[in-house]
Order: sequence, then C-alpha cells, then structure tokens
Amino acid sequence: QVHAGRWAHRAHAVAHQSSLSSCSFRDQALVLATFATSVDDPVGTCGCWLQIFVRDLLRAHPSASAWHVADLLRAESHRALDVTTLASRVQMSPWQLHRTFRAQFGMTMRDYHGRLRVLTALEAGVDGKSEATALDVGYKSRKNFYRQFRRCTGLTPTEFRRLPDERRQKIATDLRRSLRHSPDSAIFKN
Repeated sequence: QVHAGRWAHRAHAVAHQSSLSSCSFRDQALVLATFATSVDDPVGTCGCWLQIFVRDLLRAHPSASAWHVADLLRAESHRALDVTTLASRVQMSPWQLHRTFRAQFGMTMRDYHGRLRVLTALEAGVDGKSEATALDVGYKSRKNFYRQFRRCTGLTPTEFRRLPDERRQKIATDLRRSLRHSPDSAIFKN
C-alpha cells in the first residue's frame, strides 16, 4: 500500500507537469479506499487499483491521455490508425481524443502517425528498395509512402538517399523533434 501510494503520487506529478495544489484528483485517497476494501488478495487488489487509478488519472488530465496515445502509436506505428480503438483505450470519445491530442502535440493523430512511420523508415535506413521500406513501416503502397515521405521531409526517398549523411541526420532529428511538442512523459514508458 505504501509503495502504491508513492508510485501514484509520482505518476500523478508526472502527468500533471506542474503543482498539484490546484488539482482535484486525489491519488492517495484512491489508494487508501481501494486497499481498505480487500486485504485477502493483495495482488488482485493492486491490479484492480491500478486499472482504476490509470482510468481516473487519464480522465482528470487529458494531456496524459494524449501522451498515452502517442506512446501507443510509437509502439505500434506499423499498424493502421484506429482512432475509435485508441479512444476507448484511454476512455475518451474519439472527438475528445482528437481535440486533446491536437492541443498537446499541435497536429492531428493522423499527421503524428505519418511522421512516426517516416521517422521509422529514416532510422531503419532508406537505402534499400522503397517498396520494401513502405511495407515495413505499415504502408500498403509505395505511392502512399512517397506522399507521406515528401510531406515530412520535402524530398522523395531517392533525393533523400543522395544527401550527405549530416544533412540526412538533421532531417531525421528535426522530424523527431516535431513529435515532441511537450516534455516527454515518463509515466507510460515501458
């Protein structure tokens, strides 16, 4: 219970990114209430508390929901974007998630997802066949990959390959920075 309380307070502070004095979410009260109800199964109680805690924290701090979705997109960037599923995972409506995500990152989830895919291709190296690279990062066609690649870098993959290494690294660094509109949240990192 003590460790859960400390972790909850730390997680809440990270999600909040500022003073906790003006926040109505009470992490310690949730810990005490959950653990007071069941002492027979501490592991089960902890799992139950964790689910409730994350749900309530994400509701109280929508920016934490946006960061959680960004982490999910990073972990599964090769998959198709399914806003309805992502919204249900953070217990928001798709509309709320769109609005919150855009406010936090300054771009839509679709733009973020496309940039992630291009960054993945850049980090893997676009020296090989563009068709294979497109498939590896989740595109069904080379045409869609080229379109997104040009949108993110201003270049085609062929033009990018011809650049000097330091210019290529700068483009990748700039793209990586564009995905971090706010300080990175450590709460949901693996």
